[in-house]
Amino acid sequence: MIEADVDETRTIRAADFDQDGDVDFLGVIAVNPVKQENGIKEFKPGFIVWYEQYRENDTVAFRRHDVARAIRPLHGEPADMDGDGDLDILMAMGMSAPVERQDTHRVLWYENTGKPTSSWPTHVVADGFIDSFEAVAHDLDGDGDMDVAATSWRTPGRVVWFENKGSGTDEWIMHALKENWRSANQVIIADFNGDKRPDIAAIAEHGSYELRWWKNEGKP
Repeated sequence: MIEADVDETRTIRAADFDQDGDVDFLGVIAVNPVKQENGIKEFKPGFIVWYEQYRENDTVAFRRHDVARAIRPLHGEPADMDGDGDLDILMAMGMSAPVERQDTHRVLWYENTGKPTSSWPTHVVADGFIDSFEAVAHDLDGDGDMDVAATSWRTPGRVVWFENKGSGTDEWIMHALKENWRSANQVIIADFNGDKRPDIAAIAEHGSYELRWWKNEGKP
């Protein structure tokens, strides 16, 4: 058991965040909304966490470290977003939260400064990306830095990629792949046709029921 009684776990990924040679874990505790007597749902902050592996009496154990608190953190992954050799955390948040909320509906990345048990500075990829569901990272345009592919779930439901124009802390340009695609959720990046360029695939559930992939033609 790593941790018991966590409310709506979402992302779980294996990664060595502290570079000590063993496997740690990235986790998300989204926290389910609570319905009040007036019918309005109350959204409490969830947690983005990592679990540090250590040895206790010759047994593998894990110690939890909180990276950040957020409303509806959902799906993301470890990725070296700034090219400094350690693993940062990319995360999408917002799905099912009220559209008018200003403290969610974002794609963010949290910077590993080399001291992952302390603070993780926050960098914004996209703000106001309504119903943000999942974000994954890869150098999609071959310019040597990390770009991001992401989905939003229902309002309106779409798949996009964000072009990194600098260090990952500056300007990001959004390019739409599929708009008005209801209930878009998982997105992955891989070379599907063997041309050595990263392509994008995504799936949409209720209201769409489709799996699509987009060929990277290597053009601007």
